[in-house]
Amino acid sequence: MSLRRRTESTTDILDNNDANIWTNRQKKLRGYLQKSFVVNVVLLVVLVILLIIKIGLYEKDKKTLQSNEVSFRTTNSNNGVCLPCDSLGSTVKADDTLFDSISRTENGGKICCYKNQEYMQKMISRMMDPTITEPAREIDYVIERKMKWWSNRPNSFHMYIDLNKLTGTNLAWTSSHDHLGTAHINDMTYNATNHSIEIVETSIYFVYSAITFDFGDVTTVGLYRHKIKQWHRLLPKTERQPLLRSRFGGSSETRRMYTSFLCGAFKLDSGLIVQNEISPTAIKHVKKSKYASYFGLFKI
Repeated sequence: MSLRRRTESTTDILDNNDANIWTNRQKKLRGYLQKSFVVNVVLLVVLVILLIIKIGLYEKDKKTLQSNEVSFRTTNSNNGVCLPCDSLGSTVKADDTLFDSISRTENGGKICCYKNQEYMQKMISRMMDPTITEPAREIDYVIERKMKWWSNRPNSFHMYIDLNKLTGTNLAWTSSHDHLGTAHINDMTYNATNHSIEIVETSIYFVYSAITFDFGDVTTVGLYRHKIKQWHRLLPKTERQPLLRSRFGGSSETRRMYTSFLCGAFKLDSGLIVQNEISPTAIKHVKKSKYASYFGLFKI
């Protein structure tokens, strides 16, 4: 009798333990579900907020675009070129820029204009037209004369890529195929052997280069580099130091028409050599357009 009572008591204890374990598990599960519900609610709120912000930014960009469109419609450019220029700041004046005038539209947007600069529109259109291979004297003479402010600057250089010498890594430059008079070299030395520029006067220079690539139907664009490097002519065997550099490509998502643009202001000493370089495998992808790639610098 005593043994049966002990057995029943032990069974009751085990049952109670099992019940307590199950109850604790239910409580934990309920706690997990509550926490999960709270987290999901918080995530939902965050997503809604992000969606509202995205819609707000979209509407803001849309209004900005509409404002810029209005700027072009409400401004009489007189055959000139007008651009939205709020990014220049509120205090800039026309005398501080190369623009002829700066004004505001009825929407409050700032626009900068070249007035009566029909030659600039013609110059850009002739540069962009691949079918134009021969000079048109009645047009190009006017453009060349109007661009004297650009081509006559002291200590300056601007040339276009020589499509007849697309070999190696150091790009060759030429002015002989430019019938618009924008290519020039003043107070500097161009080395036609290694396609480099030698600085004559120590000063601060703005250096720039644009190389346009056409990758056509290539499935995956390789990883390429574009570099402007420097060294001193008295130390020809020293390592070439990069002045500016960029990398691009390496993905099937890379744009099939791509322009690598480098620019910057640097103090360059007399005797420094400046040279443009791209990856050797990128040469075959350089766009075959004489105005699509250029290299230049000028004294500030």
